[in-house]
Amino acid sequence: MAIQRSSIKTGPAIVKYNGAVIYFKDGIEIAETVETFDSAVDNYGPKTDQRVKYRHATISGKPAGEWRDLAILWPWLNASVGVRVHGDEDKELVIHAKDGTLYTYHNAAITKMPNLKFAATATLLDQIEFTCRIKDTTEPTAANAPRL
Repeated sequence: MAIQRSSIKTGPAIVKYNGAVIYFKDGIEIAETVETFDSAVDNYGPKTDQRVKYRHATISGKPAGEWRDLAILWPWLNASVGVRVHGDEDKELVIHAKDGTLYTYHNAAITKMPNLKFAATATLLDQIEFTCRIKDTTEPTAANAPRL
């Protein structure tokens, strides 16, 4: 089943990631990036095809401020130098859109941890950002490959 993620570029949603359920104050934003390169065959000219070089999505939003799942929201506080951002195994990020649709990103990692705001009139947690890439050991052109 093909998923058209462009239908929820922004808006209310719940995110499930690495065992945590994250509610958002002002909805989420999804920015998808696809870099391509030209493929050339000398008999047909300088540009015969365009191929995908790199594909990823960035999902960001301001959590509603629940004080839970702290080790998941700040995974890099005790990280060793040189540790891989996406780790050795894929971690799914599932978006539950307001219309009931589920969107699954198979390889996600937190790339911007939320700052803390200690104010009586503001939400405790600030913006968080996830970066999603294609599933590990999957060819991007495979018929069963997820888009990201």
